Amino acid sequence: MSVDLFNDRGGYFGTSNWGWALFIILADMYGWVSLGTQPPKWHDPGKPWNKEDYCSNNGQIVTAQDAQGIAAAIESAIQNLSPAPDFQPLEERKPYGSALSERLDMLLRAAQAEKPDTVILGFDLEYKAPLQELVDFCRQGEFKIC
Repeated sequence: MSVDLFNDRGGYFGTSNWGWALFIILADMYGWVSLGTQPPKWHDPGKPWNKEDYCSNNGQIVTAQDAQGIAAAIESAIQNLSPAPDFQPLEERKPYGSALSERLDMLLRAAQAEKPDTVILGFDLEYKAPLQELVDFCRQGEFKIC
């Protein structure tokens, strides 16, 4: 499954569902405070809306102010990227956390860390370009999660 981010300026950023969840966790670790998503225009106003939902791809809207917060937090994370402990080029790596238990262990370690650590979530220097791409996209303003 995938998450596609679109904005009204023609901007696009795509990733997997798991990748998007990790980006959001990383932003949270580096100081982003969620302002809450807005429902898509097609949403029935008579039905409840979960404004804390950033990880489904239901067309929810991330406001420009919230997008700027995500960008600032990810920029902070980029400044703390370091080489992977057992360096392998990104294209040669086995997908990290393919088993649910590995993913849960990774999230638990991230939650228990005394200070933000990009490597715990699997982000190292090899991820600088994709992280910067996300920052650049978020700097464009409001976007939809589809």
